Amino acid sequence: MAKRLNISVRLISYWENGERECSFDMLIKLADMLNTSTDYLLGRKDY
Repeated sequence: MAKRLNISVRLISYWENGERECSFDMLIKLADMLNTSTDYLLGRKDY
């Protein structure tokens, strides 16, 4: 995932642990890559 997004694995770890937040642009890229919505990634929808 990190390689596809051109970021470090450590940055993803920071997101997962709540130490940092990703940018809106990166959130959109993540949603596209995971074939889901930004609302789902933000916990606003269950699907």
